[in-house]
Amino acid sequence: MKTSDTHCVVSIIITSYNLGAFLEETIDSVLKQTYRQIEVIIVDDGSKDNYTIELLNQLSTNENLKIIRIPNSGVSVARNAGARAAQGEFLVFLDGDDLLSPDFVEKCIGVYTKDPEAGMVYGITKLFGAANTVLANGYYRYKPAYLKPM
Repeated sequence: MKTSDTHCVVSIIITSYNLGAFLEETIDSVLKQTYRQIEVIIVDDGSKDNYTIELLNQLSTNENLKIIRIPNSGVSVARNAGARAAQGEFLVFLDGDDLLSPDFVEKCIGVYTKDPEAGMVYGITKLFGAANTVLANGYYRYKPAYLKPM
């Protein structure tokens, strides 16, 4: 990405295995991003529960979402399937029971725009529910020599 180009597409890949109870809230947090140039890919990793299967069937009619179904193979295989289908210049991986703050992608693109040599940009992780803590504070970049932007 050129430093002046801040309108690249970001592919957000959501992986899910039997997470229908959380998936709608996860998708809602993605669709509320202030950065609008996003592609949303949901990879169903062979869910078996009826609620998740029905929800994904309903979501498959939403033209803003790309649904991929694979046999249960684990989260790494599901993420790779999403990455192969992605059209975006950058990838965001999200589990089906996680949420993004509305400005997550915008802030990450902002950090990268200021430092295009960064190989990876990531933000804070806030646990909620019983854990309710912050694991990191702020947006960071990672620059090892062997990582190159996609």
